[in-house]
Amino acid sequence: MGSPFRGWPRPPTGWKSNPLNHVDRNLQEAVGAYFDLQSGPVQLLPPPSPSLVLIEDATVGEGESVPPDTTFIKTWRIKNAGREPWPPGCVLRFLHGSQLSEKTFIPLSCLAPDEVAEVCVQMRSPGEPGMYQSKWRATTASGSHFGDVIWVILTVQHDGVLAVTQQMTRLTELGTSPTAGSPVNPFGEPDGRPRPHGLPAFSGVNAPGRPPPTPPPHTALQPEHACELPNTDAEMD
Repeated sequence: MGSPFRGWPRPPTGWKSNPLNHVDRNLQEAVGAYFDLQSGPVQLLPPPSPSLVLIEDATVGEGESVPPDTTFIKTWRIKNAGREPWPPGCVLRFLHGSQLSEKTFIPLSCLAPDEVAEVCVQMRSPGEPGMYQSKWRATTASGSHFGDVIWVILTVQHDGVLAVTQQMTRLTELGTSPTAGSPVNPFGEPDGRPRPHGLPAFSGVNAPGRPPPTPPPHTALQPEHACELPNTDAEMD
């Protein structure tokens, strides 16, 4: 009886004498694939995006209406909710809506993770009564937006009291009190002297409860580094 495998192709020479040939070939392929992978281009993960959380609208007199054509200060308390400090060059930028401030952006400090700060922007109400709103958002130096959207919703009325509330709050913080029978200038200096006209109004970032940082002798204090209530002497004349 003939063999049932007659006519089948013969196995390659040496296959029966060296059964490890397949193992050696698979090992060489695996080693080659490993080196090919290691020599390929290295893909770096992008840095994590900054994170901003709006803690609260800390504006003095928030919710009150403002008289037309009146200067006031808008204040927000914000927090870096990310795991990395904010990169240099971040700003709070006006995006659209009613432009209530001469500034279209406010520089932000490089807040550390979980650090909280207050952003103060000097604004001026429009000349006509009505409802106004504007949209602001934190932006990196490259133009990427991040964090919560910050809205300004403002009611302008002739009998608005927000500006007066802010002025009287500042007067209380200065520790002054009116003297009976004597006229009081609520916008003067703590010792009663009138404040000079034409002083710049400041806006910017300042950690809550801390005075504005003192710059080096050769550096002038920039408006973005302090936050004070505006001087409105001219408006009350």
